[in-house]
Amino acid sequence: MRLLRLFRYGRGECENRWMDEHIKVAGPTADFRGELIDDNLNSLIGWTDKHNRYASREAVDLLNLEYGFMPHDSVARLRGGSHAGLKR
Repeated sequence: MRLLRLFRYGRGECENRWMDEHIKVAGPTADFRGELIDDNLNSLIGWTDKHNRYASREAVDLLNLEYGFMPHDSVARLRGGSHAGLKR
């Protein structure tokens, strides 16, 4: 899986979304070899609270796609096989 973790100041812009944002980068990117380990020490209660907040934000984002009550932009095409679209 490719994840953008670093970008030059002023060369990246976050999508205008409430959930599952991606960074839009102006210019070339590079790949680094290795693994990223997420050693999350939060409790089950913390994990559940976080995912409940994510679910609420995702619901707002999906309703916005349907009804357009807030500005919205995305780098992900939901069809066509882009990595961001497949992830969503």
